[in-house]
Amino acid sequence: MKRTISIILAMAMVLSMATISVGANESMDKLAKRISTLDALQNVEIGAHSTHYYRTNIREAGTLNIEFSKQSTSSISFGIYSGEGDKVYEGSLGSFSQATKIECELSKGGTYYISILNSYHLEDKYNMTVGFTRATQPELFITHTLRRGGELRLGAEMSNNEKLGTITWRSSRTSVATVSNSGVVRARSAGIVTITAVTLNGYSAKVRVRVVDR
Repeated sequence: MKRTISIILAMAMVLSMATISVGANESMDKLAKRISTLDALQNVEIGAHSTHYYRTNIREAGTLNIEFSKQSTSSISFGIYSGEGDKVYEGSLGSFSQATKIECELSKGGTYYISILNSYHLEDKYNMTVGFTRATQPELFITHTLRRGGELRLGAEMSNNEKLGTITWRSSRTSVATVSNSGVVRARSAGIVTITAVTLNGYSAKVRVRVVDR
C-alpha cells in the first residue's frame, strides 16, 4: 500500500520548471540566451518592424502566464506556437495601450515558441516576465479494504526523490478509522473513510479505506 499512496502523492506534487531561451533572430531555431522563468526581462530593445523569438520548455499541461509592458507607442503582436508549429495563441497590444497579461492554456508539455513583433516604424523597449502554472490534477482514489481492528501503514515519497518535509495525515471519519502522525491507519468500525496526506506547501493526495467487520 505504501507504493500506491506514494504514486498518488508523486502525481499531485511534482513541480514544473520552465526555461526560456531569448533571441532576436528571424529563425525560431536560432535562439540565444537562456533564463529562468523566475527572472524578468527589462528594457529589451526591439527595432522597427522587428521580431523577437523566445523558446520555453514545459514539462506538462498548464497555463503559460506572460506579463508584458512597453515604453512607447509601438504596435506589438504576439504569437505562441507549439514545437510542431501549431499556433496556440494570437494577440496584440495597440499603440495606445502600454501593458497586457496573457494566459495561454497548454494541453500538454513540450517546446513552445513565443514571438513578439513590433509592426511600428519606430523602435521601442519592453519588459516581460514569463511564468507557468501547472494544471490542477484530478483527485485520485485508491480503495483499500481493512478489517475492523486492523492497521495499515501509509507513506509518501516524490517520484524524483525530492524530500517532502513534514506531512500531515487526516481522517475524514475518525469513528471509522483514525490515522496517526506517522501515517498508521487503525480501523475502528465498518464504513468508508478518506485518508488525506497534506504537505507544508499545500499539496495533497488521498486514499480511500473501506473498513469491514470480521
